Amino acid sequence: MNLCNQYNRFVRFVGDILITDPCYIIREDRKMNYNTYPKMEDYYSKYKIIGDGHKGYPTPDMYEDVIYIEMKKPLRIYDLPESHRTPEREAKLVDAYKTWIRGTRTKDSNIHVIPLSPTYETENEAYNKAVAKWDSEQEDDWGKCCCGEAMEKLGLNTFIVCGTIYGDWSCTTYNSLTKEKLGEFCADSGQVGIFLMSEVLAYNPDLNLPKHCATIIKNFDGHVRVNKKSNGKYTYDGKEYDDIVAEVEGVSNTLNFKSAQTGF
Repeated sequence: MNLCNQYNRFVRFVGDILITDPCYIIREDRKMNYNTYPKMEDYYSKYKIIGDGHKGYPTPDMYEDVIYIEMKKPLRIYDLPESHRTPEREAKLVDAYKTWIRGTRTKDSNIHVIPLSPTYETENEAYNKAVAKWDSEQEDDWGKCCCGEAMEKLGLNTFIVCGTIYGDWSCTTYNSLTKEKLGEFCADSGQVGIFLMSEVLAYNPDLNLPKHCATIIKNFDGHVRVNKKSNGKYTYDGKEYDDIVAEVEGVSNTLNFKSAQTGF
């Protein structure tokens, strides 16, 4: 059984369990390799200087062969009868509208002046093709699993994934009875997940997480859930709000545990 963003529901786990952010278990060879992302300078002959001297993408008006034309506001997809609405036509209308909206306004609110440059169009097309080729070559398991919301697509069957409510946090896991510290875990995608270690290692045999990133509980046979509960009230800027928190809770015949946020 697996749950995504369903709080307060127990799932049965039998075996070693792992509590961590789902983004931490993604295989290194299945992540986007941004070191090979096409460099703007290899495709464009001009660029903008933005911020602290950083290079930015050029615009057609920066090129010597630029010409200016008047463009009428294009139709929007909802202007067409439903029988004429296709994904291809919608994509073309969206591109046309983006071009029009970036133009300079005129006295006629439906007419914008658009800069066009053949050199820019050639360079831009080559760059976009390179980006599309790069994207097609990436093994992106984080995207494949919908950023943690569909871990079954990575071969996992028993798990819980929920938002932390707080965002990126640090937590400590305690024995509910003795208050003994069992481990720590944190988040970088604003999520917490509970997984069977055997399933995670079947997907990523090279997994090696730092202690502060994951709690591992050995030989667990029981039920786990992510509680969403009220922790009272707090006041901010003169207004009172409900303090809603998330915590991981496990119950079994031999061990009960809970987590608590202990860091930002």
